[in-house]
Amino acid sequence: MTDKRLYFGTVAVGLTLGLLLGVRGMLPTPAIEITWRVPWSDDSSFIPSASLAGGEEVLFVYLGASSCVWSNVGDLPEAVRSIRNQWYEFARANGKGFATVGVARDVIVDEGMKHLTKYGLFDEVVAGRGWLNIGFFKYVYGEMAGPAATPQVLIIERTVNRIAGQTWISNEQVVHRFVGANEILNELGSE
Repeated sequence: MTDKRLYFGTVAVGLTLGLLLGVRGMLPTPAIEITWRVPWSDDSSFIPSASLAGGEEVLFVYLGASSCVWSNVGDLPEAVRSIRNQWYEFARANGKGFATVGVARDVIVDEGMKHLTKYGLFDEVVAGRGWLNIGFFKYVYGEMAGPAATPQVLIIERTVNRIAGQTWISNEQVVHRFVGANEILNELGSE
């Protein structure tokens, strides 16, 4: 009988101590990262895996449209992926996160999604509503205003803040904007 009391007493003390340390954040907690492999993509060099944690981040944004002649120039997808890969390596080398956004100004969402697929995989996509697309309101007309033209590639540095269940972006600035097929394709030749 004494052995059972000792056993239950030890378990009760262990549970109580574990609960107190856990509530105070003094015990390690497991973290799991999930990435998705998309078999239909022809872009095996990059798999989106933007962190959901906070910190310094480089954001790669592609803006284009299936109905735009210049967004469909032959080598443009390769050039866009090349720029993406260069900035991905830059972010990794500098201890920053990296995320990708594809924006298609197509009126028909499915057409925009098909167009973005040619440019590789993205962590996030925005398609539909033509020039009223929410992505264009941010990256062309709004706080990061630029020429109303497609295609474009923007490189943005920012801080993702995540504290006590709240998330917000600060220090967001465009560090480079490639406008038009020629400017984007020039990057392919400069490698």
